[in-house]
Amino acid sequence: EGRTSPIEVIRTKIAEKTHEHSPLVLEKYLATDNSFWHLLKNYQISHEANEFIFFFDQFEELFTYPHEQILEFKQQLADVLYTSVPDFYRSQEDLLDEDAISEEFRLNFYQKPEIKIVFAI
Repeated sequence: EGRTSPIEVIRTKIAEKTHEHSPLVLEKYLATDNSFWHLLKNYQISHEANEFIFFFDQFEELFTYPHEQILEFKQQLADVLYTSVPDFYRSQEDLLDEDAISEEFRLNFYQKPEIKIVFAI
């Protein structure tokens, strides 16, 4: 099928907002995986925002996608909701040079955002 995957739709929406108004903060320090968490964290740090509300309208459509895309969506949403820093970034912590980053950046990097989600069916 030629449809855009659910996680790609999220990436596009967040990336549009982030790239329009701010530099890509995390790329200065760590490799990117272009995940939901990465884009949200970049937005959180660059905008000093900590509260987010996501609306998923017509959420039942998720179940019309291939199983792999549903699993990717679930995993990336879980990373955003339940982890302050996913494993991908924890494995790069030694790249965070103590002298190269500010204490403020370090605190923001590990601060888990407050997220509310609305699923509309």
